[in-house]
Amino acid sequence: MKSLLYIRHAYHSKTKSNDFLIDILKSSFNITLFDIDPYTQNIEEMLKSVPAKDFDVLLLFQLPIDGNLIKKYIKFKKGVFFPMFDGAPDRKNHIWLSWKDFNIINFSKTLHLELLNLGLSSFYIQYFPKPIDVGLGNEKSVFFWHRITKLNINIFEKIFKSLSIENVHIHKATDPQNEFVNPTLDNLNIEYSTWYNSKNDMLKDIEKCSIYIAPRLYEGIGMSFLEAMGMGRCVIATDTATMNEYIVDGKTGILYDFDNPCLNKQYDIRAIQKNTFNYINDGYIKWEKEKYKIINYIDYPVKIDKMKIILFKIKTLQVIKNLFSITNNDTRTHKILTLMGFRFKFEIK
Repeated sequence: MKSLLYIRHAYHSKTKSNDFLIDILKSSFNITLFDIDPYTQNIEEMLKSVPAKDFDVLLLFQLPIDGNLIKKYIKFKKGVFFPMFDGAPDRKNHIWLSWKDFNIINFSKTLHLELLNLGLSSFYIQYFPKPIDVGLGNEKSVFFWHRITKLNINIFEKIFKSLSIENVHIHKATDPQNEFVNPTLDNLNIEYSTWYNSKNDMLKDIEKCSIYIAPRLYEGIGMSFLEAMGMGRCVIATDTATMNEYIVDGKTGILYDFDNPCLNKQYDIRAIQKNTFNYINDGYIKWEKEKYKIINYIDYPVKIDKMKIILFKIKTLQVIKNLFSITNNDTRTHKILTLMGFRFKFEIK
C-alpha cells in the first residue's frame, strides 16, 4: 500500500469528526496521522518533527499550511488539500498559489466553484451522514450547542417567540478561542450540559427536541447539524455555506439572516422534520455509492487552468503593490515578493 501522511487540526482527534474520511483512506493507504494545534504549537517546528520525511501522498485536512513550507521539510509525490469553507483563506490570498500543484477536494460546492474560478485543481463531493430513525421530539424544545461567542443563544429571541419555544437545552462546549455567553432570555426553561461521556448521550438529548440550531455561522462540512438533520430534526441555520447547500428554507430546515435573526413566515415543523429525514436518507444512499471517488480524486493528475492562475497572480500582486505602494523596480520588495512565491514574469512551474 502507498504511504499517506495525514496532517490535521489536533481538535479533530477529540471530536472524531473526520474519522469517516480516515476510514475511506484506510482501504488504499497506510496512514500516518499527525496532529497540529495552531493555537499552541509552532507549525514550522511541528513540520520539522514529522517522524518520517518521505511519503507517497501528503494530505492536509483543514489546516491552511503554506504548501511551500511543507515542501521544505517533507517529501511527497502527491499533495492533497481538504480545505473547510469556514476556515479557508480569503480567495484573494496569494497562499492559494502554494497549493497549485495539489489536488483540492471540497465538501462545499460554494468553495469548489470559487477555487475552480482561481484556476486550481478542485474536486467536489457532498457528504451525508447515516440517518437515525428516532422520535420527532417536542416541537417547543430546542437543542443549542454553544460553540462560538458571536453566535450565542440570546440572538434567537425573536425566532423563539415566532416558534413559541418553551424549552432550550444549551450544550456548553465552546470551540477553542471562544467564550460562553450566559443567556438573558426570559420565559424559557433552560437546562445545560457540558462534554458528554459518549456521543449517544448527546444524541439522546437532541432526540428530545424537534429543533436544532446550527452552532456556527459557516461550516466546512457541518457534521453537527448534518447529524441532527439525519435524526429528522428541524435545523435553524444562517443562510450561508455549507448550511444552505443542504437546507431549503421551509422544506428541509429554516434559514435566517444573522444580521437580522427573525422569521417572516410560518413554518410547519413536523413537515420539515419528515422532509429532512427523507432527504438525508436519500443523500446517504448516494454518498455510500460515491464516497470512494475520493481515492480517485487523490490519484488524478493535477489539472490547473494556467490562464486563470496567471490572472490570479496578477490580481494578488496588484493588491500587495497597492498595500505597500511599491513598483517593480523596488529591489527590497522584489526580494520579499519572490520569497512569498511571486515571479514577475508570472511563470507557471
